[in-house]
Amino acid sequence: KIFRNLLYLVNETKNFEQLINILVEKRVFNDFMVKKIQGHNEIIEKLYCLYQMIPKRGPEAFKKLTDALHESGNRELALRLKSNRCIINHPDDFNSALQGDGICGSKENGLGGQQEDSDWLVKQKEKYPMTTLPRGHWLIVNIEEFDDNLRERRAGSLENVRKLKELGEFFGFRVSLVLNIDAKSFEKFITNFCQDGQPKNAVILIVMSHGQQQEILSANRLQPFAVEVIARDNQTVSSDWIIDQFSALNCRTLASKPKIIMFITCSGEDLFQDLAIQADGEKYVTHAINSDLITMFSVLPGCQPRENQMSTFVIDELVSVLGSRWNRSDAVSMLQEVNRNLKSKINIIQAHLDVKVSLIGFDKKFFFKPVTDEERLMLDM
Repeated sequence: KIFRNLLYLVNETKNFEQLINILVEKRVFNDFMVKKIQGHNEIIEKLYCLYQMIPKRGPEAFKKLTDALHESGNRELALRLKSNRCIINHPDDFNSALQGDGICGSKENGLGGQQEDSDWLVKQKEKYPMTTLPRGHWLIVNIEEFDDNLRERRAGSLENVRKLKELGEFFGFRVSLVLNIDAKSFEKFITNFCQDGQPKNAVILIVMSHGQQQEILSANRLQPFAVEVIARDNQTVSSDWIIDQFSALNCRTLASKPKIIMFITCSGEDLFQDLAIQADGEKYVTHAINSDLITMFSVLPGCQPRENQMSTFVIDELVSVLGSRWNRSDAVSMLQEVNRNLKSKINIIQAHLDVKVSLIGFDKKFFFKPVTDEERLMLDM
């Protein structure tokens, strides 16, 4: 029953740590087996290993597993596993299986389920895992006011911060807000985060401020849309420098893990010029220096008061698409949809809006996965 239902079990099991602890208490696993299971990097692989071990643990192991599933909050899995029917590939298929020919072990089904499980696991490896708590770090840097009133106050930007904060919390990220800081503090915040050595699963960085084009292009320029982000003290921080801090050299704990960096700034040029600007703007293991990275640069014409209105258009569209499409689309597809939708608004806002999305070694699909009510309670503890 376990092997025939392996795909569903691995995909739907929650509270992994609690489950494995209960199985240890019931003497299904010993310390050596737990180390073998925990030796896998991704939760999916750990569950796959766990379920494969159960049939080898004696005649009482199956009952102990169903009891452990029930006690760990996986009651539905326990009930379905006790039934004589296949769970098929998805919970929505269960009821139809009860009414049709979905009997486990029938000649029609054969052992095809094991091949499906193998194919499914391969597909999971093509995705960045988003099952940890928290899912990752959601960093928001917003500069609204500037010293000596040398630049226009970005009125209304705090409302954009609120929307983005709610979105990050919805997806189960640990949200950090950094508001109205000077350039040195900005750089310190970024370097401290990247070099603190703490485990990290993913990062979303959203930088919002005025911006200006780089006067001197750096030799290691990473983006054709690079901009100087203006801090509260009117000093600048290069977008290239920010991106470089998240490289494997400077942020080892995010090596080979997803990083999405968005810059929402203006170009610093005349309002009616259409220029590119930042959009939303152990063992030794070999990692590409810059990899698993998405950057998004928005094109907001000018640095006039109207820029604030257009920034809100970008934020609203970003929040709307991510909030409504997360369960059907990966991150790249959603950012592309944001771009299409913004382009269609040109007649409404009387200005050209565009976003430039670049991928560097981002070779897997990134899906947001909101936290459950149970997970949210764990996050709040």
